[in-house]
Amino acid sequence: MAEQQVQDMLDQVQNQLLQEQIRKTCFGKCFQGSDFPSGMTKNHKICLAKCMDRMTEARQIVQTAMTQVGQQQQQQMQQQGGFGGF
Repeated sequence: MAEQQVQDMLDQVQNQLLQEQIRKTCFGKCFQGSDFPSGMTKNHKICLAKCMDRMTEARQIVQTAMTQVGQQQQQQMQQQGGFGGF
């Protein structure tokens, strides 16, 4: 399997996990005890939009941090000859 295909599959899985987390977190928070979707008010929509924005932003922060850590580890391995200096 090509590297791009693997990356595409990982991206798809991450997006599915994010959507599931948004459903669990945001819908649970914004629609407590209400009759969704028939009881969706303007306040529900605002709450949902803000929650989704926070979740998406958090995902981007984590992704950036993980990329940086991966790059640092790769640089360290290259400096050590690839196998921790063995």
